[in-house]
Amino acid sequence: RPMNQVGLTHLSFLVDDLDGLLVKLRSLGATVLDDTRLDGRGKGSNAIFVTDPDGTRIELVEGDFDPAAYRPRG
Repeated sequence: RPMNQVGLTHLSFLVDDLDGLLVKLRSLGATVLDDTRLDGRGKGSNAIFVTDPDGTRIELVEGDFDPAAYRPRG
């Protein structure tokens, strides 16, 4: 689904070692969308998208985050 339409566009996961995980995923035949890489070295975060076998985009994010700080309001 395009990112500007209603509905699920992707899943996001916080990871500890993005580069190490990408090596592992590539060795398993994953599709890594290299053009989506956001390299914020020294600025707090790095991210990239991969796709699952069904084409669902999965965002992998590495950074200095506290996931508990990003709870929905309500």
